[in-house]
Amino acid sequence: METRKHKVVDTRDNSVKEFESTATTLGELKQELLSLGITTDGMSIQEGYTRTELVDDASILPHDVNYHGITTNNLVFRLTRTNKKTELGADRKMLYTFIKENDLADAVKTVFGKNFTQVSSADLEKFVADHSIKVTQSAITQVTPDVKGDNNILKAIAILADRFQSIGEEDIFDELEENTGIDFYCYLSHLREPQDSDKKKETKEYSELNDLFAGM
Repeated sequence: METRKHKVVDTRDNSVKEFESTATTLGELKQELLSLGITTDGMSIQEGYTRTELVDDASILPHDVNYHGITTNNLVFRLTRTNKKTELGADRKMLYTFIKENDLADAVKTVFGKNFTQVSSADLEKFVADHSIKVTQSAITQVTPDVKGDNNILKAIAILADRFQSIGEEDIFDELEENTGIDFYCYLSHLREPQDSDKKKETKEYSELNDLFAGM
């Protein structure tokens, strides 16, 4: 059985992991990723060299791929969240986290007359969606004026991205990228400024590999 050396780009934590694989189908690949501690539930799986999204667990993984004139069987996969808004409505823990982190428990009680743990998921989701904009606007004021020009704008983008990631709204930045051609997550990964050289190398690799999927 052929052993291949793949890489997986995980957009949940901006990480890259290389692993040896004998998988021939998507289902087998998912099992290998799970054994590495990488869950795939609620995630879409894309392959960068062939620019395809893999959906059916029985589907055969790309083989003998021609990329820039070179034939390879070592692939690059990317995991991205799917159906984010449905996840938000279904995952009360995510809603609770947003409310607690932003001290909104009293505000929820004022609106609904009861503790946020007793409010329906639909009402709680609408409340979080409405307040996420206010929280984001407040966060922008944290951008210090000592950095001028584009860097200051990018700091604001970083704050926005972190805020929306916390409530499962990454699709906003996907839409911005489609309309502007700017990879906001690439900016975010650079702005986080890893402290050690190994982490900086990993962040650079993440950005470069993520470029394979631009526009997907």
